[in-house]
Amino acid sequence: MTTSPRIAAAIGAAALLALLGTGCQRPVDPAAGTASSPASAAQEAGSTEPLDACALLPAGQVEELIGPHDGGTPSSAPNSNGGGCVWENPDNYYSVSIDCGQTGTAVNGLPEWEPALGPERPLPDEMREFGANSGSVQFVADTRDCLTQVVRSSSGGDLDAAVVLARQIRDDLG
Repeated sequence: MTTSPRIAAAIGAAALLALLGTGCQRPVDPAAGTASSPASAAQEAGSTEPLDACALLPAGQVEELIGPHDGGTPSSAPNSNGGGCVWENPDNYYSVSIDCGQTGTAVNGLPEWEPALGPERPLPDEMREFGANSGSVQFVADTRDCLTQVVRSSSGGDLDAAVVLARQIRDDLG
């Protein structure tokens, strides 16, 4: 059985997010971060509640990006205050993904780049592309190592749309 390019791109994107998500869930000293929002204040106070990443984007905004979608599927590691969400259009496999690590996973900015991932591709606002043509952007929100991805074609992701979402999420969490 042959996998279509759209399905292959969706599977690759999910694997990339899963890989990044497991790396973002490191134990953290809650005193390392600075609270500037009610959500981060609760997490700094020692809360282990996961971040509701699906609440970070309104359904209408996701629909503007990928069309009708499944409403978002949350993800988080056990005992973590990080979280993620993936919205998928079941008709064309377009998707929007968010993954934010625990508070304190990026206290000093983005983690050091892993050369095995290929050349680092810096973006504006202290962000970087995470995977060529994947539409993935790695960024820091408050003190969290985060990733967002927008896939709107069978040939790859939409980097510009992912940067817009990264800025929005950074501002909402920061």
